[in-house]
This record gives sequence, C-alpha cells and structure tokens, in this order.
Amino acid sequence: MIALSVFAAVLGALLLVPLSAAAASIGPGYQQPGKPLNHLGGYLTPGGRVAYCIDPGLPSAVARDTGDSGVVGSVNGLGAAEMLSLNTLLDRHGETSDANTAAAVAMAVWTIAGNAAYQAEGGDGYVLVRAPADQRMAIQALADRFRAEATAVTATPPTAVLSISIDTGDDYGGILALDATPGVTGTVVLTNAVFADTGGHTRSPVSAGARLAVVAVPPSGSTAYRILASSSDLVVPAAPPASVHVYSTSGAQTLVAAADSSSIVLAASASDLRDRLTPSLSTTAQSAAEVGGTVIDTASLLDVPSSGVHLRWFGYLQPIGSSTPQCAVSTLAFESSEPVTITTDGVVASELFAVTDRSVGTVFWVATLTRNDVVVAKGICGDSAETTVITSPETPPHLPVVSG
Repeated sequence: MIALSVFAAVLGALLLVPLSAAAASIGPGYQQPGKPLNHLGGYLTPGGRVAYCIDPGLPSAVARDTGDSGVVGSVNGLGAAEMLSLNTLLDRHGETSDANTAAAVAMAVWTIAGNAAYQAEGGDGYVLVRAPADQRMAIQALADRFRAEATAVTATPPTAVLSISIDTGDDYGGILALDATPGVTGTVVLTNAVFADTGGHTRSPVSAGARLAVVAVPPSGSTAYRILASSSDLVVPAAPPASVHVYSTSGAQTLVAAADSSSIVLAASASDLRDRLTPSLSTTAQSAAEVGGTVIDTASLLDVPSSGVHLRWFGYLQPIGSSTPQCAVSTLAFESSEPVTITTDGVVASELFAVTDRSVGTVFWVATLTRNDVVVAKGICGDSAETTVITSPETPPHLPVVSG
C-alpha cells in the first residue's frame, strides 16, 4: 500500500506538469520520494527510445519540447575515445526496461559525459538516495561494472589482409590466407587459379583466419604468371561507433541514446610474391629408322612440379603428298604404352617403339606433359626436331615439307 501511495503521488505530481506532444517522459529507473523529477534512470524520447541525461544539475527535460538532433560525434567536448566508451555503454545496456540497469547506466553516463558536474553535485552517493535502500548496493555494483566495461573499450581499426603462398617444389600449389578482424567474412575471387576443394574461381563466404588450398591455372601461352586474389565485400561485424544519438531540450538536460551500429565493408587483394613458372619441354626424335628396327624420342623438361606429372609420346604418320602437318587420331601410328611419371627436371627417353611396314613414311612426334590429367606442356606438330623418316628396303622415303 505504501508503494502504491508513493506511485500515485509521483503520478499526480507529473500530471500537474503540462505535457508537450514532443516531450520526453520518465522512463525506467527510480524517482526520489517527494521529488518526482529527481530521476535516476532513463527517459523515454518522443520516438520511444530510452535516453539518458548528460547534464547533471540542469533542469529535467520531462514535459518540455524535446527535439531529435540526430547522431553527433561529440558531446560535452568529449574526444573519440570517450565517445566510443559512452556509445558502447548505451548500446550494450541503455535500451532496458529494468529499473536497476537503467539507474546504473545513468550513473555511468554521468561519469563519462559530465563527471565534473556530477561529482560537484555529490556523485553516486547523491543520486543513489533516489533508489530504494534495498536496491542501492546492486545498482552501485552494476554502475561500477558498466564503467569498467566502457573504459576498457578501445577503437581498433578493422583490418583484412589476403595473402598467397607457393608450395615448396610445386608452382601449381599454394595457400590463400585471410588474416582479418574476427568476424570478417566476404567473397574471394581468384585469377589464374581455382580453389582446390571446389574447382571454382570464386568462394563465399571466406572468413577471418581462413587457410584455403588453391591450384594454379596458368593463362594460355604464358611461361610466367602469378595468382591473384581479390575481395571487395569483406564485411566487418557491426559495432558501436564513436558517436551518440542526441535529443535536445532548450534550457534543460540533453539526452543521449545509442547511435546505431553499422557494418564496415573492406576490400583486399593479394598476388604471388614471385612469378610461377609453367613446365616446358623440348624434344628431339630419332631422325631415321627402318622397318624391323626401333625408334626413340627424348624430352628435356624444365620447371616441372614434383607430383602428379606424366609424359607421353605420340607419333603421327603423315599422308603421302601432304604439305601441312597432320597430327590427329586418324594419322596416329605410335603411342606410349603407358605414361612416364615425372618428378623433377631433366632429360627423359621414351620407350623403344617397334617400327613396322605400316609406319613407313614421315612421322611427326608430339610429346605431351600433363599434371593431374590436365595438359601443361605440349610439343608442336611438324617440328623438324621431332621428325623421323621411316624407310623399308623396298620403299624409298617420301619426304613431305617439314616446318623448321
């Protein structure tokens, strides 16, 4: 009954004050008995937000025209660090319906935004008398915690860095890394490479701390190239900015609420620190052979990856009278019985191919180097160094035009 009587008295006193259509009103917290405008807690703005006084000692904003002044980067001369502390406090704890929480937030806000005036009035001890005696210790503990939280906040600019490493001994392999502020995610696009597990050039989401295997895809005709990685949508999780939402009342206290958190979007790119090299081969075939004998080809290999590489030879018998090299299935006369596994640079010989009377004529050889079943280097059909003239005792050689 006593509590109801006090509430009725407070309500009656407030009703005596003429209310504006755009006025702030008492929000969660406590009013000092007999002094309803001596409020410890938050105020309700005309838009329904919970805001807090930053001007201890000034008249209450209750029942006065309260204007929305928008988001500002400084109040009461506060610097960026103090503004970040203030907005973090409001963002974490300000929007509440709990009386103790609102009372503690109000005390912490005064300490950050108007401590000199707050202490001149009497500080915590002066305002805590507005709360019930049995709640004061709990409110004080909350206020101390909120102050510690707010002052511990530091403004660390978000970062996002992409990097690419090259596997030792394998210019086709590597690792893409995203080192970034925790929680950052985005889409990464590769150039001259794919992600090893998906085979795609694009991946989303890629999160901070990611380590992803990539496989190079050399551009056509290139002997030296680099993998590129880029992202233009690395999103940093929303965090309170160093600003607050201000509600102004002429001749009375200024109220503040949390400024809305917003995400930040970063961009990042990376490139190999050195050129990646594509394997190369140069081949020399036995220049002449006879039916009943054998023929051999050799390949000199350079910049070969250490795994997944195989070499095969194909010999194409040229049609009589042909002046244009023809290396197709229809002219295939010789083929490696099985691929040769290659693990290092050097000179490699083919198997000995048996020469029969069905291969008499001019043969153009083409050596093919593959990595994981993808062609990475290949000889040229019609290369003079890759030409074998095969004869039989009965058949004179036919010599088509050979490109040099």
